[in-house]
Amino acid sequence: MLRSRWFALGLAVLMTGCSDAGPPEAGIPSPSASARPSAAELCAYLESRLPRLQELDSKASAQGNLTGGLYGWYEQRGAAPDPAELDRLTRSACPGVRDQVLEATGMSSFTG
Repeated sequence: MLRSRWFALGLAVLMTGCSDAGPPEAGIPSPSASARPSAAELCAYLESRLPRLQELDSKASAQGNLTGGLYGWYEQRGAAPDPAELDRLTRSACPGVRDQVLEATGMSSFTG
């Protein structure tokens, strides 16, 4: 339970990010909510990560791998949803994949 709270906190921090950088450079679009991947894309990504998450030797390692992976994946694709939105998207679009990811990471939800 404590690990999933740390995961949720880590995920929220990583997904939110912070920067004191100035405005985006000209010609480089800034991510927007409309640039977010679809639920189907998220589910396909999570499904592709399952073998790696399941082979790691601890739930904490799997949580860290998932957190870093999701951060990098969303960083390339636009603004990331908060953990509650990840729960909503995966519950509706791919509950089986969601259950397997949560089992592999020892979590009950993405919100901890």
